[in-house]
Amino acid sequence: MEMMEALSKEQQEPSHYQVQSPLIDADPLLRHSAIVLVAIAGAWLFHLYSQLTPTAIVISIWLVTAWLIGRGLYRRRRIRRRAWLMASLKETSPWHPWLRGGMRLRVYYAFIGGFLALVLLPSLSRLKDPAPWMLLLAAGLALVIIRLRVETSLATQFKRPFLEEAAWWVSLRIVTVGLMTGFIALAFQTSQPDFISDDVELLISMQHMMDQEVARSELFQYALQWHAAMDGARFWIGQQLEQALPTIPLAAVLTWALLFIKQFLFALGWLLLLVGLLSRDTHYD
Repeated sequence: MEMMEALSKEQQEPSHYQVQSPLIDADPLLRHSAIVLVAIAGAWLFHLYSQLTPTAIVISIWLVTAWLIGRGLYRRRRIRRRAWLMASLKETSPWHPWLRGGMRLRVYYAFIGGFLALVLLPSLSRLKDPAPWMLLLAAGLALVIIRLRVETSLATQFKRPFLEEAAWWVSLRIVTVGLMTGFIALAFQTSQPDFISDDVELLISMQHMMDQEVARSELFQYALQWHAAMDGARFWIGQQLEQALPTIPLAAVLTWALLFIKQFLFALGWLLLLVGLLSRDTHYD
């Protein structure tokens, strides 16, 4: 009799590993979509006012952005590290505190977050066309929908917290490919500056691109000019190689693919920022 009552009670209580519905739960979908909308609104406000912002505030925004990116990376790495330790070490092993990752991992991902934030923030400030902004918004909403859908689909296969990492692993790759495809398509539809000229005209064009980047903060202005110089350099390299290899289409495609590394880092920084905002506050120690 007691066993039957226990089974009945267990059936009434919801389980974390039981798929409630083949559809995505509306509550996290709406909540996470709202976070994405707040993030894109914050990015747009930064785009509007970044060139008028003093250095102290710019550094504060950079630190917060770096922390959010590093937070998402660190949490996902801790989940993978925990899975490896559970499969490799006995529970009584004294090596657990040394191998599960602590301050060293935090510092490592803090540096990565800081670097990606250096790519992300100036790129957002220089993003003037509306089409890339629509791509960023669509990528954020797609990340939410795909992650929740994948998490629901894999709920019968993975235990938490590994279910969360598996969902992030799949959804990030799908959305990154889609976002990069959109950036590349926009780049080929947008007119690029002509750098097929002599050295004097090239230097004038490069200097003009850098002089257009101005900001109240000297530090941020230097970052904007550095990004403009990188754009000019990659346009010049791409156009020179495209002329040198006109009969080798594959070589031209590979060349332009290498030149989109900056766009890849920008897309990665944006998506990892969203991961840091959307990650659950769960302890995995």
